[in-house]
Amino acid sequence: MYILTFNETSTPLPEGPILKLGRSTGSDIVCDDKSASRIHAELKVERGQLSFRDLESTNGSKINGRAASPLAWQVIGEGDTIQIGAWIAAVGKTDEVYVEKEDEVKIPRPTVDPAGPAHNFETTRARAIPPELLGDKK
Repeated sequence: MYILTFNETSTPLPEGPILKLGRSTGSDIVCDDKSASRIHAELKVERGQLSFRDLESTNGSKINGRAASPLAWQVIGEGDTIQIGAWIAAVGKTDEVYVEKEDEVKIPRPTVDPAGPAHNFETTRARAIPPELLGDKK
């Protein structure tokens, strides 16, 4: 499995989803550099191969010190570096298997007794209208 190390933090790069890199806190990997675009680049691991592409960012990206071609997927690997402004990350590999934990879902307990009545209206019986109230319709 590939890992990306920056600022003494390692992030696993799982196979499958495309990961967004950028200044936005909504990015999968946040590049804490003012020259980074909100969504600057993407990384993906597909069939065991790691690829990078710059998303036509304003200031561009570098792989191993060379400018990355915008919108072109570029295969990278262990020992390579990604640079976005002053932000530099190193690509590594590990034998560990990354398993994403599913978010724990807490289901609220019911506030009423689920075995209680299905309705809260009173049962009434039909009543006949007295003839004197119907009026004379002859």
